Amino acid sequence: EEMIPALREGPCLLVASPSHLPHLAQGLERSEKFDLTIFSSGGTVTDSVGPLVARHAKLLEVYGSTETGGVARRLWTPEGPGIWIPFPSVNWLIQEEGRLVLESPWADAKGPCLTDDLAECVDGGFRLRGRHDRIVKVSEKRLSLDEMEARMLEDESVADARVCLLDGERRQEIAAAVELSPLGWAILQGEGGGVLTERLRRKLSESFETVLLPRHFRFGALPRNSQGKIVLADLLDLFRRPAILLDGIAAKLLDREEGLSAALAVPKSYPRLDGHFLSNPVVPGVAQLHWAMHMARLADPAFLPRRVEAAKFHSILRPEVEVRIDVLRHKEGWKFDIETTQGRKVSSGRLMP
Repeated sequence: EEMIPALREGPCLLVASPSHLPHLAQGLERSEKFDLTIFSSGGTVTDSVGPLVARHAKLLEVYGSTETGGVARRLWTPEGPGIWIPFPSVNWLIQEEGRLVLESPWADAKGPCLTDDLAECVDGGFRLRGRHDRIVKVSEKRLSLDEMEARMLEDESVADARVCLLDGERRQEIAAAVELSPLGWAILQGEGGGVLTERLRRKLSESFETVLLPRHFRFGALPRNSQGKIVLADLLDLFRRPAILLDGIAAKLLDREEGLSAALAVPKSYPRLDGHFLSNPVVPGVAQLHWAMHMARLADPAFLPRRVEAAKFHSILRPEVEVRIDVLRHKEGWKFDIETTQGRKVSSGRLMP
C-alpha cells in the first residue's frame, strides 16, 4: 500500500526477493495497471505466485548463488516461467550426470564452478530439474525430494510443501511439512489430520512406491528465515520435537520445568485470518486465546476455562512470525504469555475456571 502512490508517478523498477512477492501480488490484484518491472533474486519464485505477479508487472527472476553471483535470468508470464537465459559474460555447460557447471566473472573462485543444480539444455538456455543433493536413497531405492514436492503441490489441499529425510529407529524415513490451502484447512478442521494424511499418501502412491511415501506429516507454516528461505536444520527441527495441533497448526513442544510451552508460526492460509485484514493480515486475538485454552487443557485435562481475566494484546501478530506460547499454573487457573522468538510481547492473560 505504501508503494502504490510511487507506482502512479510513472515507470518503476522494483528489486525484491521471493518472500515479498505474495504480499505484492495481493496489492497489485486490487490496484490499477502500472508500468512496473520487478527483479527478484535470493530464492526461487514459486509456480503459485509467479503467474499472479506477471499478470500485473514484468517479472524477471535472477538465478545465481553466493559463490557465483547472478548468472542467468528468466521472464515470467501469466502462463508460467520461461527458460533460464545465461548472461553474456557467463560460460556454462551441463555435465553427463546432469549437474550445471558455471564460470562467472563474479565468482569467488576462478575457473568452472560445479553446482548442485540439475539442468537440461533448452533453446539456448536451460531449465532446472531439482538438485543433485536432494536425490536420496530409502530402502535402496532412489528418490528425488524435489519431484515428491512437485507431486504434492498438484493436490488442491496443498499450498506449499517440503519433504526431508529423517533418521528412524530402524531405517531412514521420509517426512513432509505441508502448508495447507483453504481446502486443506477445511479437511483438517472438518475431518481431521488422519483423513488429510491419507489423502496425500494416496496422491503420492500414484507416482512412488509405498516404501518411499512420507511416514511423518506436519501441517502449518513452513519454517522460513528472514530471507524467506527454508533451511534444512529448521525443517528437521519440526520433526525432532514432539508436536501438538493447535487449531490445526502444528506446534513444537518446548522444554519447560513447569507448565507447558510450545512454538508455532501461523501460515498465510490460516482460516481465522479471513477478515483480519486483506492487505495486511493479522492473527486475531480470539485465535490466540484458543491456543492458550487448548494448551491449558493439555496441561490439566480436568481444567475447564470459563472466563478470561487481564487479557492484554500488546502488539500485532502477523502470519509466518514464530511465537512461543507459555502456560503456567496460577492459583486455580492458568496464566498465559505469547511472545515472538525475538522477545516481542504479543498477548497475555489468565484463564480461570
